[in-house]
Amino acid sequence: MVYDFNELKVFVQIHLGIDPDRINSKFKPITEKLTKAQLDQSVEINLDGITFTDKKGNKHKGFLYIESGYSQRTFEQTGTIVPKFHIINCQTIQDQKQRKNFNGHYVFSTETITMEDRDGVTKELTLCGNCNKIHYETERGMTTTEYREKFILNDQIEGEFYDSELPKEVSTDFWGYTPEWYDTSRNYRMKKKFTCEDCGINLNQNLVNGYYLETHHVDGNPKNNDEDNFKCLCVLCHASVDRYHKENYSKGSPRQKLVDFIKLFEDELRRVGNKHLADYKK
Repeated sequence: MVYDFNELKVFVQIHLGIDPDRINSKFKPITEKLTKAQLDQSVEINLDGITFTDKKGNKHKGFLYIESGYSQRTFEQTGTIVPKFHIINCQTIQDQKQRKNFNGHYVFSTETITMEDRDGVTKELTLCGNCNKIHYETERGMTTTEYREKFILNDQIEGEFYDSELPKEVSTDFWGYTPEWYDTSRNYRMKKKFTCEDCGINLNQNLVNGYYLETHHVDGNPKNNDEDNFKCLCVLCHASVDRYHKENYSKGSPRQKLVDFIKLFEDELRRVGNKHLADYKK
């Protein structure tokens, strides 16, 4: 049996303002220069890998490398300042700890890392030989790109996540908003002083005017109430975010709200130079 989800897809696009074809993974590459405290508290270096715990409690699998490159002494021995990267508690890492050269030098990353060598050529970091000896699935000379694709991204695709990275079940209303959304939205608009983050119109003259300022979910997911995912927008800017929002505000009560807003604030919208006003005045 073949299932056709086109109707569901259209519903999600129109009513939730989400384009299923444009949703990106929540997993984003990170590069974090580590302090001594982070090395002690947030980084786990074991024989099965290296993980970093971010401020939100999410664990990321990645690797370590020396940010400044090799020292002059090492350069004279190896002919390069481009360091190796480490993926497990290899002999090199253990030696660095014993010599007290570990803290303050390393960066944790899940990205492709390149560095300019003394000869002016940009080179990608390759795997530490001692790590390669222990980790039987790696290959000699493996690059950060190859390690990322084979071990970091594959773990994500196969669902090998930590509990803190797994999506939690959240209760929502018919439109997909969480129970605390309306308070969260108002608090964010108050924080932004009821000012549209796109056109700059201020609607803080009285609380009634604040009705025409809305909180937009940047990634289109109404369950993602991380403040980094918010944008304070006037009704006109919100209605113009993309074609799905334009559809939402083309009929019913949203359309009437948009019409009322433009009628009440047309002069002010012109003054701040709202770029969408002309489209709705045609």
